[in-house]
Amino acid sequence: MITPHNEKLQQYADFLQWADKLRDLEGSSLWLKPISSGKWSIRDLLTHFMQWDRNGIDVMVPNIAEGASLFFVDIEAYN
Repeated sequence: MITPHNEKLQQYADFLQWADKLRDLEGSSLWLKPISSGKWSIRDLLTHFMQWDRNGIDVMVPNIAEGASLFFVDIEAYN
């Protein structure tokens, strides 16, 4: 039986596999090229996601595990 928790874990695992395939772009101009005019590059987008994931793992999860209520950083300041 697939639980919502397991489904989310599978989606995350699928995303990681997809992101790993992007390593092939690392030496190409696509890696650094904005996805459209005025937008971020693939590298910039993935780095942004990575920083928010790190915040979730390092800050949010430990606080939740200790029974603390959730809090959110000032998104604009963090970005």
